[in-house]
Amino acid sequence: MNNLKRPGGTTVMLALALVTVIAAVLAAGWAASRFFPAIQLPVLAVVGVIGLFAAVTVVSVAFSIVGLSDATQALALPEGSVRAIIALALIVIFAITTIYLFGTMPTKCSSAAVTGATTDTAEQAKANAAAQQEQSKANAATQDFAKQLLVMLGTLITSVSSFYFGSSSTKSARGGTSASTPSITKIDPTNILIGSQDWPVTISGTNLQLVDEVTLVSGAAEIPATDVLSNANAIECKLTIRAGTATGPWDVVVSTTDGSTARLPGGLTVSPA
Repeated sequence: MNNLKRPGGTTVMLALALVTVIAAVLAAGWAASRFFPAIQLPVLAVVGVIGLFAAVTVVSVAFSIVGLSDATQALALPEGSVRAIIALALIVIFAITTIYLFGTMPTKCSSAAVTGATTDTAEQAKANAAAQQEQSKANAATQDFAKQLLVMLGTLITSVSSFYFGSSSTKSARGGTSASTPSITKIDPTNILIGSQDWPVTISGTNLQLVDEVTLVSGAAEIPATDVLSNANAIECKLTIRAGTATGPWDVVVSTTDGSTARLPGGLTVSPA
């Protein structure tokens, strides 16, 4: 990465990347006209992926020039770029395969057999008809194979793209919420009587938006709250204190969906009715 910071190194890298892109385009055109159809597809796929990565190199060098590179990530690109490159590479392969299969897929059987059937002998006409039937079967098998291959590649593209965008969206959602540990500052009311049913309680604090459980704890005894609703600074819930519950101070414990907890020791006192 230090070489990229020097103007000379940056120029060389950029020139090499551009030359690679041009070479990939020329190689693709040469392969399309040089090789047999059975070899053209893999050659075009390889050349296309090489061209894609060369273009990514140009982007990486450009990011370095303007000071947007991230040395902690692969290729010094922003986080998630490698996943995007993989998805784009698969799209390139899918596009090349689709065009190739569409171009080589037979659209109709040869009419030579039909024409020959009107001029040749009956035996030749029969042989031509049999050959035409076999050709039709071969064409149908080829089309079925091409369809199955396209479906498989399309499913692969969809899966990879869904994973990429899904993981990005999940991470963005997590980044939008505070990852700090929740804390409790007070509870209202601070005293509750034995026999209370669905008694409303408000808990104040910070980073409480992910709280989904509220529990009173005294030793091994626990009393879970119901109807828990939370936002960043407050929790609304209901408590039921049944007969026989131990009196005295109880700790208030809140738990979040990501496994964090906060405790207010002796925050709520249970009093006899």
